Amino acid sequence: MRCGGLQRFSLADFPGTDAAIVFTTGCNLRCPYCHNPDLVTNGGRAGVAEAAVWDFLERRRGRLGAVVLSGGEALLQPDLAVVCRRLRDLGYRIKLDTNGTRPQALAGLLEASLLDYVALDLKLPLERYPEIGGDGRAVGQSLEILVAAGVAAECRSTVVHPLLGADDLVAIGGLIANRLPWILQDYRPPPRCLDQTFAATARPFDDAQRDDLWRQLDILGLCCRWRGQEISREAPPSVRISLPARPAVQNGR
Repeated sequence: MRCGGLQRFSLADFPGTDAAIVFTTGCNLRCPYCHNPDLVTNGGRAGVAEAAVWDFLERRRGRLGAVVLSGGEALLQPDLAVVCRRLRDLGYRIKLDTNGTRPQALAGLLEASLLDYVALDLKLPLERYPEIGGDGRAVGQSLEILVAAGVAAECRSTVVHPLLGADDLVAIGGLIANRLPWILQDYRPPPRCLDQTFAATARPFDDAQRDDLWRQLDILGLCCRWRGQEISREAPPSVRISLPARPAVQNGR
């Protein structure tokens, strides 16, 4: 595993428990607003020694609840299944943050029961993915895999003008179709992003755009939660998040 960074503690990234976040290097998309450009453009080189990450996780076993595998795009790591099994042996719950472009790799981890929670970033309507170097068909497959798997999961979309308009987000919501929780998050200008030219004009939705989007979602009955805005259309009980119990530590440790 090529590690680009380690966040040792978070209360916001795994519902119901504390977590560490391992950021892997390399990404196969080029989202102009990406706030981790070093993880995307460094050619997949490690920024943190993998041994140091495992040393930390060994020392925190039994006290830290979960590990989030993020990126970059974690599913690009060829040994991710091995990593997940080792985390399982240490007693951690595992969350994957993914852009959905590697559906076969996602399915393999789910079939092996190596994931407890998955966050799928839906960045654009599927037909627009070539604009950021991706294949929308693969992302659509990942969504269907998650829905069928029944694992605790959510979809996330970053609300950023001018890349996205209300119609784009309505299309994304229609794709999800209330089958998984959907979280909207406002774009927040980072100190650095992948495309500094884009950053000069990028902004979150203004009140009028937000109201227009909310009206369209309401008409279509599409549920979501807008992080930080204290507004939501409540998801039906069948798609609310339910997490499994923490796995037992193996080998009596």
